This record gives sequence, C-alpha cells and structure tokens, in this order.
Amino acid sequence: MIYMIHPTKSRFYWLSINQDLFGNWCVVKVYGGIGKKSARHIWEPCESKTIASQRMFDIECLRRKRGYIYANTNTPDDYILTPEVIA
Repeated sequence: MIYMIHPTKSRFYWLSINQDLFGNWCVVKVYGGIGKKSARHIWEPCESKTIASQRMFDIECLRRKRGYIYANTNTPDDYILTPEVIA
C-alpha cells in the first residue's frame, strides 16, 4: 500500500494491489481532497500480479513527479520504489 499527499493542494492518493471477487489482480486507486466526504475509488484490472506491480510503480512515479510525497511513516520521502519492492 502506498499513501501519498500533495501538501499544497490538500490532495491524497492511495494505491494498493488486491484481488477482486473473481481472483483477478487489480490496482486499487483512491484519491480526492483531504478532509472531503467523498473520494474517487477505481479498480484497474491487470492480467497478473507482476503487471499490477509495474502499473502501481508507474502511477507512483507519476504522482511523485506531480508533487506528491509519502504520507505513511514507514516509507521515507527519499525512498524510491521499484516493481520488485512492491511485489
């Protein structure tokens, strides 16, 4: 699980890899405004856990380029994830 925030825009982005009810691997994306009642919740299906890990890595890199930082304390801000770490 990756939890990131954009401090100046008060936005959050949460990523995770889960299986749906049929056993398919999915990248779960939840994002929205910090303190808001609603958030967007999207399950993006993938063909395998490896592909889901790579997709999660790509999304995480894009969020960092757009100014998001890690919000959970067990992942330092200067720690760069790789698909191998996620899997």
